[in-house]
Amino acid sequence: MSDSAGAGHGWRRAFRSPWFSLVLAAIAVAFLLVAILGGSHGAPDAKHRSTTDPAASVAPPSATPSPCNGNPRGVGGQWRCTFDDEFNGASLDTANWQPQLTANSGYVTGGPDCYVDTPDTISVSGGHLNLSVLRVPPFACTAGYVSSYQAGMVTSSKLFSQTYGVFEVRAKIPAATIAGLQETLWLYPQTLTYGPWPASGEIDFAEFFSDKAGYDVPYIHYAESSSDLNATGAGCAVDQDAFNTYEVDWTPTSITAFINGQVCLI
Repeated sequence: MSDSAGAGHGWRRAFRSPWFSLVLAAIAVAFLLVAILGGSHGAPDAKHRSTTDPAASVAPPSATPSPCNGNPRGVGGQWRCTFDDEFNGASLDTANWQPQLTANSGYVTGGPDCYVDTPDTISVSGGHLNLSVLRVPPFACTAGYVSSYQAGMVTSSKLFSQTYGVFEVRAKIPAATIAGLQETLWLYPQTLTYGPWPASGEIDFAEFFSDKAGYDVPYIHYAESSSDLNATGAGCAVDQDAFNTYEVDWTPTSITAFINGQVCLI
């Protein structure tokens, strides 16, 4: 899986036992946070910033951070840390992440977004990864595709992937109330072993919609997920004005999503 982070993120860890990679992005945003913009006509909210609004950011692991080999919240047992990025540098660590670009991948999230790598869309400072989306004058994103939105996305694809374990992200994803906005922390398969999406799976362990502001609505995608009532839920209330810890515990027999150590979807 890939993960994307919109608005901002500042701390990612993977524990234990490569199949899924992480993605972080801004508008539509690969360890894993995704934001998707579709048909918004107002100024983007915090995480999807306009030219004047600040981008949301992912915070460092709190005032007294636990070491990378610390145990994840809400999950029992002893764990070994296999991936950690505190975003303590001045730029994206390209050993862990690469920008996801529409120009060379064709990737969009339904439009009218265009993923680009600029200081306005992807930046690292103060222990935060900031992923932003900006509304701009219409421009040619790729041949035949015109967009009015520039967004930031990063992915761990081809750099880090892992089968099973706990994936954890501490992030601030401000509640968006503008129509058509979606943000997601997700895992995406490195190889589509069982066929094209959704047959090979996708784990959206934290997902936010502008028409459900204040709620996290995880969703597990697979071939039959559209008819599986257990693939998602009504959502879990969350304070989107604060930094929260989002996790998924993925085992051979179960997938459990957490918010701040509390079960949200199992």
